Amino acid sequence: MRLPIPPIDAAQTRRIAAESQRDRLLFAVVTVVAEHGYAATTVTNVIAAAGVSRRTFYEQFPNIESCFFAAYDAGVTALDEIVTSAVASIPAGAGWREVVRTTLQTYLETFAVQPAFTTAVMIEILGAGPRARTRYLKTVAKFESLLRELADVIRVAEQVPHVSDASISLISGGLARFVVVETLAGRAQHLPEHTDNLVDAIVSILLGAPIQTPI
Repeated sequence: MRLPIPPIDAAQTRRIAAESQRDRLLFAVVTVVAEHGYAATTVTNVIAAAGVSRRTFYEQFPNIESCFFAAYDAGVTALDEIVTSAVASIPAGAGWREVVRTTLQTYLETFAVQPAFTTAVMIEILGAGPRARTRYLKTVAKFESLLRELADVIRVAEQVPHVSDASISLISGGLARFVVVETLAGRAQHLPEHTDNLVDAIVSILLGAPIQTPI
């Protein structure tokens, strides 16, 4: 009995193979960067980790920087999608506290199971040159925009003062530092255990807006 699978022509086969090789390279560059650091990462050790040829690498990327940036962008996009999906699954009427908790818990759970990704996108990206730092700052700005949206919801619901940009930066920077320290200390798998305490700290800032001037 033949399965009802449509035939795949040569062009489709090549495209599927190329996508698979690209995915392997993205995973490999994150793994190698996390283990050796961006400065010590070479095409040689990335293709060894990916199990592909040098020719295959250069068919996909002109250099290590472009490969690392592609992995960074793909990882950040995937993380955004995971968080968005988690928040969308919150029952209607659950309230803003559950949104804060679900958002934070999802971030922490993702970082916990992907320590190499965490190391690459939150630590090594800062040492990968000016263009990498610009990329990182755009990611931070996007996260802080999400925090401002949450702060606006809370302000209306609880009739509390406007939350300053400094307070938003304090939350963003504090969370990033916490994740980095725990990851470097080899405790990434325990990150979700801190969800409730971190939520309490974030909510207290969003409700009280203690910082009114830039740091």
